[in-house]
Amino acid sequence: MLVVRQIQKRFGPTVALRDVSLDAAPGEILGFLGPNGAGKSTTFRIVAGLFRPDSGTAQLDGNDLSKQPCSSRAQIGYLPETTTLYPEMTPLGFLTYRARLWQLRGNTRRRAVASAIDRCGLSKTQRQRIGTLSKGYRQRVALAAAILHDPRLLLLDEPTNGLDPAQLEDWRALIRQLAHDRILILSSHVMGEVDRLCARVAVIAAGRIMAAGSRADVARAAGQRSGVVIEAQGNAAELAQRVRTARGVKAIDTTTTVDGWTRLDIDTDDDDRREAIVAALGSTSIREITRRRASLERAFASLVSGTADVRTDEDAA
Repeated sequence: MLVVRQIQKRFGPTVALRDVSLDAAPGEILGFLGPNGAGKSTTFRIVAGLFRPDSGTAQLDGNDLSKQPCSSRAQIGYLPETTTLYPEMTPLGFLTYRARLWQLRGNTRRRAVASAIDRCGLSKTQRQRIGTLSKGYRQRVALAAAILHDPRLLLLDEPTNGLDPAQLEDWRALIRQLAHDRILILSSHVMGEVDRLCARVAVIAAGRIMAAGSRADVARAAGQRSGVVIEAQGNAAELAQRVRTARGVKAIDTTTTVDGWTRLDIDTDDDDRREAIVAALGSTSIREITRRRASLERAFASLVSGTADVRTDEDAA
């Protein structure tokens, strides 16, 4: 497990992080959402051992990352938003160089480089100069460098920024594959990316965690509700009593339409409960049934609205 607790960080008079806490487990992708300047990159750099927090702790499998920086970094792969590559080198040469920096030797180094090239789809371009590669392939080289040493924790900061639609699907598949056997945190401000890839989400704004948990948990924290809306014929109280017997129903609000039908606005859990609700209503005449799904995008907008941007390390530099 990665366990971050009450991290605080200042840059001069600017408070960049305020009591940031989050958890991430192997086999899952944690989406780290926030607007530009919210503190995502600062958090990543603290976890990666590049910055020391002013207070708070970050632990990987029970080991404090700030107290054991050298051994901890060997367990962490970090793909920053902007990666420095050497355009005159080939992917093969660059990755071999990076493997030497990790003190990988002999057959171990050759296997690590070959595995990273294979996993990141660089076999056909491994001997081509990096400066001639497309944006997508340069990102693949940077990712291959981040996973060379087979890290336990992988931090990806805006990894799909600037990629075209054709490249995006390949990247999503690659990210899912990498998450199978490691802890993976994906930083982004693109809702669709997080919605497709991440089962759990943490939203940060103005240096604070505004909500964390499943996408449904985050939606609820922002006042978003999943449910079903039905227009049916019959007495409102009787219809509501029947609906309450359906599985997953949380609350019901009833109103009468101008032409005398009963409108039931039903809060449910996150599963699609339309079939169960229709079954509970029996032979009741229904003219409309609509599923109301909580939106991560609307939840995000609600959670970050009114928060002032906080300058992060990039802005303070």
